[in-house]
Amino acid sequence: MTITISRNSFWEIFFEDEPSKQCYDPSDKFDILWQYPSQFGEGYSRDIQLPEGLGLLISNYQLHERLIIKVPEREGYITPGFCVSAGGEGWDVHTKNHFTWNGGQY
Repeated sequence: MTITISRNSFWEIFFEDEPSKQCYDPSDKFDILWQYPSQFGEGYSRDIQLPEGLGLLISNYQLHERLIIKVPEREGYITPGFCVSAGGEGWDVHTKNHFTWNGGQY
């Protein structure tokens, strides 16, 4: 089965459960750990806010089902990423390009 959801709905679900929010580093209020929503999978995402509007998101999770998150087009927005282990796949709805990534890729 595949779950399809908009980006906004996904983030609403992700952040709705305030008790899942924890300070990863109690001395740093900008280093937060969120448990992954149980309806999608198991694991966590760690959100570290850096100076100058930058942030670092570290995720470690296993999905229960295939998950498609629909993201609107963003002009001039760059999201670099890398994958240490495992992998995934994506679909650019604007260019109709399908892409995959594996551990060790960026």
